[in-house]
Amino acid sequence: MQTEGGDWLHDDERAARPDRSPYGRLIIGLLIGIALVLTLTRPLADRLVLGEGPSTGIRLELYPGSPGITLGETSLYPKNDRWSAWLADEETCPGGEETVASSAVQVQVLLCLVNYAREYHGLQPVALSPLLNATAAAKATDIVLCRDFSHEACGKPPFQAADDLGYRGSIGENLYVAEGPLEAPRLAVDTWLNSPDHRENLLQPGWRTVGISLLPGANLDDIEDGVVWVNHFGP
Repeated sequence: MQTEGGDWLHDDERAARPDRSPYGRLIIGLLIGIALVLTLTRPLADRLVLGEGPSTGIRLELYPGSPGITLGETSLYPKNDRWSAWLADEETCPGGEETVASSAVQVQVLLCLVNYAREYHGLQPVALSPLLNATAAAKATDIVLCRDFSHEACGKPPFQAADDLGYRGSIGENLYVAEGPLEAPRLAVDTWLNSPDHRENLLQPGWRTVGISLLPGANLDDIEDGVVWVNHFGP
C-alpha cells in the first residue's frame, strides 16, 4: 500500500535405534504410503486455504477440519502498533476488513472507523458532507485516470477539484492506495493513524465534516487493479 502525506489548505545428535527387520520396514512403509494416498486424493485446492482477516498466508490442511499449518503468515498490521487502541474492532465497526462490499457500504465503515478514532481521542465526530464527497471523488478520479498518486494529481494544484466545485474554506486531505486485503477500510485508517501527517489531519479538533471516496481501478507503480481512498476533512 502507499499513502500520501496529509496536506492542508490555506541440533544434531541421534539416539541409537534397534535394528528393524526388512518386514517391519516394509509394513511401516506401506502404512505411510496409505496415509499419503488418503491425503493426496483430496484435491489440493481443498487443502490450501488463503489467509484472511488480519493476516495473510496459506494454510495446509492434511484432512478436513484439521488445524493444519500456515505457511508465510504475515500480519497486515504494524508490529506493536501503538495506535491500535484508536482502531475500532469488528464488533464496533463491522466490515472493517471487508473488501468486496459495495463502495457505499465501505465508505460508511470507514466513517465509523474515523469517528471511533476521533472519539477515542476525545474529539467530536465528523459527518458526511455531500460537497466534500464530491471533491474527494474528483481527486480520486484524477489519481486513477492520470495514474498519479499525489496531492497534485494530473498536474493540478492540490485543491483544484474543491475550488472547481465551489468549496470554500479549510480542507485536510488524506490519500491511500492499496491492492488485495490492504484495500480494506480498517487497513486504510490504521495506516493513516501510523503516519504523523495523516494522523494530524484525522485527529484535527476543528473538523466537523468529511468527504470520503473509494475508487477501484488504480494501476500505479507497484499497485495493480487496486483502490484509492480519499478523505477530505472540513470545518
